Amino acid sequence: DSLKSFTDDSLPIVKAKENLAQIMRSTMEMCAEKFRVNVVELRTNIDPDIELFCNKLHISEILINLINNSFEAISRKDNKWIQLDAIQEDQLVKIIVTDSGAGIEESILDDIMQPYFSTKDFNSSSGLGLTISNNIVKRYNGQLLLNCDSDHTQFIVEIPKI
Repeated sequence: DSLKSFTDDSLPIVKAKENLAQIMRSTMEMCAEKFRVNVVELRTNIDPDIELFCNKLHISEILINLINNSFEAISRKDNKWIQLDAIQEDQLVKIIVTDSGAGIEESILDDIMQPYFSTKDFNSSSGLGLTISNNIVKRYNGQLLLNCDSDHTQFIVEIPKI
């Protein structure tokens, strides 16, 4: 029942016109100390003028899930960085989360969006982050994509502007 609450399309989405850069900045501030302590460089390239009709908590939830996945994936690497980009192309807003990892193994590509699937230790992950994020993005008539053509691990959130 609790998983259903994350995915229930009948729940109303309360939306307002929000500045995406502000949502992203406040979300990154929540992660800043963990990044500093673990020497993870956070890079950003965010269009400051993107306005999105959304619930800012939904966008923040998506970002936190993607950033946390990136953090876990690169935490034991020597070269640790996460890049956040936000751009608009016509009526589409793209949020791109790239990390210094080498991508997702082909053998698990079909499983990564499935509930409870995780590459992490069972005690440190619910395996719901990508599932929840994907469901939120779908409620906005968007899509959550893995860019397999990137040299690094890269997820792209595409949401229609209106």
